[in-house]
Amino acid sequence: AADGRAAGLVKPLLGDMRALPFAANTVDLLWSEAAIYIVGFERGLRTWRTTLRSDGVVAVSEAAWLRAGAPDELRRFWDEGYPAMVGREDNARTAERCGYRVLDQFTLPAAAWWTNYYDPLVDRLEAARARYADDDDACVILEGEALEVDLFRKYHEYYGYVFYVLKRED
Repeated sequence: AADGRAAGLVKPLLGDMRALPFAANTVDLLWSEAAIYIVGFERGLRTWRTTLRSDGVVAVSEAAWLRAGAPDELRRFWDEGYPAMVGREDNARTAERCGYRVLDQFTLPAAAWWTNYYDPLVDRLEAARARYADDDDACVILEGEALEVDLFRKYHEYYGYVFYVLKRED
């Protein structure tokens, strides 16, 4: 709150998402943006659920297919880069199977990708290519990043980040 009443109520924590340091039924809110893929959407939701109070909430974003019929080059890229990516509604059903009620879900706009991720990445790619021109491994990584930008430019309507607000169901 602007008057300071909420000061100290939110406690950010940097740690291992696979082993949260909380006792069971003690957490009101878990917030994870663009990171649950590290442990897996389903595994993360199942693991985190035990730490939540009975009315606790998870706010999480996950990459998802937004429509069917993705072009082959896009499908191949994501099948290699993140084979666990499924459709938006598939993630919602997974959340329900894991013991959550979906309170809300929305797709982050493409502009959010450009402003907060791709534009800064593109700005740095050329300098990184020059800096690591003699490092074959680095060049492969940089070309992969450039390919991702190009694919998003061409096919952003097929995939994106979906933000889910999930309430623990008992």
